[in-house]
Amino acid sequence: MHEQDIAVRLERLEHRLRRRNLLAASMFALGASLALIGTSVATPDADVVPEIRTYKLTVLDSEGRTRVQIAEDASDIARNSRATGMTIYDAQGDERGGIGTMANGSAVMALDAPVGVGYKVRDRAGMRVAPDGTAVITALSNEGSFAASLVAQGNQGRLELSRKDSARGEISTRVLTFDSDSTKVEKVP
Repeated sequence: MHEQDIAVRLERLEHRLRRRNLLAASMFALGASLALIGTSVATPDADVVPEIRTYKLTVLDSEGRTRVQIAEDASDIARNSRATGMTIYDAQGDERGGIGTMANGSAVMALDAPVGVGYKVRDRAGMRVAPDGTAVITALSNEGSFAASLVAQGNQGRLELSRKDSARGEISTRVLTFDSDSTKVEKVP
């Protein structure tokens, strides 16, 4: 081989070696940077505080509308009993349900119909556990009457199925228990 060929080949090898060393150093720097970023992002307690104390927590959607609120009812609220819990709102800002505890000792969960659908009182499905432990699951019709209720009280349960007859001004309710099956008819108030 000529000295010139050897010099050219040696220069090419040195050039390749410099490129590989530069690539290796770059990969090391990239890896170290990712490791440092990962430790700062992956820390489970980053920006975690042990407790947040507030009277009201409001969650907004991307348009700035209230969608969930955790709070206590105002003292002048028009409910059977003042509630503390979570209220869920639809995209129009109307209450659509909630879960909470009541000042009378009950625990409740309710789902509401949209505004303008059916009877003016929008409650449609609910669950309640009374202070004495009685549990009730109800479904209300769009006409505002109870359509179905499942009641667990004491050591027994009952199923109540109702139908409103507006023409007659009556509500018929069939009551099923373990030992009986009866129907009662009442005038619509």
